[in-house]
Amino acid sequence: MKSLKYEMMAIGSAALWGLAFPVTKFAGGAVDSVSFLMLKFLIASIFAVLFSIKNLKKVRDPKMIFSCLLLGMIFATHSFFQVEGLRYTSAANSGFITSMNVLFVPFLVYLCFRQKPTKNIVIGLIAIVIGFLFISEIISLNPLSFNLTRLNYGDFLTLICAVFTAVYMVLFNTLSVKYDETAVNTLHFIAAFLSMLVVWCFYPSKTMELGSAPVFLSVLYCGAFAGGVAHLLLAKANTKVEASKVAILSGLEPVFATVFALVIPDMDGNFGTITLSIAIGGALILFGAIKSSLIKE
Repeated sequence: MKSLKYEMMAIGSAALWGLAFPVTKFAGGAVDSVSFLMLKFLIASIFAVLFSIKNLKKVRDPKMIFSCLLLGMIFATHSFFQVEGLRYTSAANSGFITSMNVLFVPFLVYLCFRQKPTKNIVIGLIAIVIGFLFISEIISLNPLSFNLTRLNYGDFLTLICAVFTAVYMVLFNTLSVKYDETAVNTLHFIAAFLSMLVVWCFYPSKTMELGSAPVFLSVLYCGAFAGGVAHLLLAKANTKVEASKVAILSGLEPVFATVFALVIPDMDGNFGTITLSIAIGGALILFGAIKSSLIKE
């Protein structure tokens, strides 16, 4: 029963992240990506600090601080490509393509730690690649064809996001094992905020129309809940549930993103739609992510 509690925390973090996709797309028309992320990370940093004051007081290692600064910059970069990509693609596509980070993690792990990918990972990666071809409509069903030029600009930006997500995950997991996970989480949020603040100061086109209550609530949600609460829940789950199970449960994020996109409209009032290609591609990516997370051959 106690294990179930922490497994629900992992699912809860996936749901909070999934909801962030349509919520971010909703705010995309009123707030530019840099301003949105600066505000999001500010809120997330404040929230994280409130829950980690005791942990932060113990931070003394300059190497840890520098590492968290680098982690925050990578997190900010990943987030920028994700938010910018959402302007040109659907929330469902963004959720599934972002989850493709598992495609790149094994290569990074091999380069850094010389750990060879297992058979499950190889099978999962093949399914993910085929799923991406479907979801980006490079493979078209009607009529059946293969066309690389159909790759959506937003899907391409989100694919870059997935690469940075993989780098972020490997570094975050490495630092969480070596240092206090709560302190790492808080410091990297602060670093992400400072990174976006610097970029914002030189950003040419700032659009921050926060007078609208829905837009303000969107930014608040992404900062406090998809940022602070979701990471806190996942950190708690990681302490009590085996890593492979946490990876599978948190991998439900794109499923939640797709479901929420069907009921939450964007700024123009348009709801998300699911085509057969997206359904097939999403299912393959989800299967690949889960298969890659299984430890046994």
